[in-house]
Amino acid sequence: MGKQRIKKLYSNRITEKGELIVESQELRSQARNRARAIERLNDLVFRALKRPRRRISTKIPKRVKEKRLQEKKRQSEKKRLRKPIRAFNNFN
Repeated sequence: MGKQRIKKLYSNRITEKGELIVESQELRSQARNRARAIERLNDLVFRALKRPRRRISTKIPKRVKEKRLQEKKRQSEKKRLRKPIRAFNNFN
């Protein structure tokens, strides 16, 4: 499970040989950069192993739906009133 998830999440960091590439050039010291890269590698692995929370879908309240529809009607009425009045379509 863990390896598959790492491969899926970090496929752009994995070489053809199956090596996970992690770099660090933040610091001036090679030893400190290496330590930082190891920290990042651990962080990537722990993040991959942690299961994402399932989203609990919620129902949209009736009042919110009504408010959205009223706003749409108000907006369409506003745009309808901007159009020129065409009372006599038969007399081009």
